[in-house]
Amino acid sequence: MLSRSNTPEIKNLRAFVEAARFESFTQAAIELDLTQGAISKQVRELETQLRVALFERVKRRIVLTEAGRRFLPEAREVISRLEHAAYDVMALEGTKQVLSIASLPTFGTRWLIPRLSRFTRLHPGLQINVASRDQPFDFENEPFDLAIHYGAPVWPRAQCSYLCSEQVIPVMSSTLATSLGLKTLEQRQELLMSADRPPLLHLTGRPTMWSQWFARQGDTGVNALQGQRYDQFSFIISAVLAGLGIALVPTYLIEPELAEGSLCLLARAPMQTAMSYHVAVPLGRAQSELCLSFQAWLQGEVGNQPASPPEPAPRHDAIADGHITG
Repeated sequence: MLSRSNTPEIKNLRAFVEAARFESFTQAAIELDLTQGAISKQVRELETQLRVALFERVKRRIVLTEAGRRFLPEAREVISRLEHAAYDVMALEGTKQVLSIASLPTFGTRWLIPRLSRFTRLHPGLQINVASRDQPFDFENEPFDLAIHYGAPVWPRAQCSYLCSEQVIPVMSSTLATSLGLKTLEQRQELLMSADRPPLLHLTGRPTMWSQWFARQGDTGVNALQGQRYDQFSFIISAVLAGLGIALVPTYLIEPELAEGSLCLLARAPMQTAMSYHVAVPLGRAQSELCLSFQAWLQGEVGNQPASPPEPAPRHDAIADGHITG
């Protein structure tokens, strides 16, 4: 670890980064509103602290040395992190409390965020920050109060609390179903179990879901690994709506589409997946009143979910009605 006297100053890092960007002390000086001599001095101080040359002088240009090329991305990252930290603190003006949440991307956009106003109404003055994360991370290096996680209830240096299980259902675009003349659930199920079914769409991280579903229906002869792959459920939902294929999707993610009728069931045969959703809270925040309140609110919202997917609304679009609208 560097001593304080050897720790690079932020002004010297800025001078280095801008000089590297422009390959010119003069242009870096203009960018930072300093003199060329000040930039040169700051870079020399940094080189002295690091005990290595960061630039080579080639005629009227400066070019990075090997050490400079290796150091540049780290210096940029330090400056960027400091700037973002400053912005985050400045944003707290007038704020009573802050809750920072790491969420699975599609869970956040399709389920959590549409409901967050209900929680903020219970906590006036609360600022909520939400960022997407799809893998466990170290809370000591990430500024989150809690994370919503799918998988086993395991998270380093954190306490995991069960939130809910997951149920997936087979769905297709109602527009595609109409174009194929499939007016009833029985007709759609017959297509699903035939060799003429539309392409199967898969979640990249769970490539065997369709195989498991067909096995539960007693059909083990289907090569259910074929088909397009997407790494987020949000992509899969968009692909299904676009008529690219059929998919197994968690019920809670497509409630609006099922209710409005843009998606329809292929079979009334839901499948519970092997893992569950959990809320992970760093050990130092496990007894936080705000975190406990948010977890209790989440449990309440999950408890309000329907036990089974809603019946699709009747379709009244141009295709279903057999005429063109403007």
